[in-house]
Amino acid sequence: MAYMEWKDQYNLNLEHIDQQHQKLVAQINLLDENILKGSEQDKIGEILNALVSYTQQHFRDEETYMAEINYPELEEHKIEHKALIKEVADFLVKRAEDNNFDSFELLLFLKEWLIDHILQSDKKIKAPQPV
Repeated sequence: MAYMEWKDQYNLNLEHIDQQHQKLVAQINLLDENILKGSEQDKIGEILNALVSYTQQHFRDEETYMAEINYPELEEHKIEHKALIKEVADFLVKRAEDNNFDSFELLLFLKEWLIDHILQSDKKIKAPQPV
């Protein structure tokens, strides 16, 4: 069983964004698999870097879409995105400095953040927008 299962309730019914969210879930699961099987730290680092890079691309795409539809809470949404990038960067610095870094703490954080962000913030994107 995967660490993080995709659920229908996560769908925004915006194909491009839903596909990106699903890829983020797949990358979190790949990270979990590699942590559990004790992969080399370099391999785990590669997966984390790919996850961060893809997340940044996803955020740019999502923010572009929100700008196109004149989403009224775009600036607040951008702040949430920037906060996640900072928190993950802090985790990566901590990981680089600490041989006893708890990768599962990062994994749990990513899973909970993504679920909460989709259900609490991203779900608002599909709501009808004022003209």
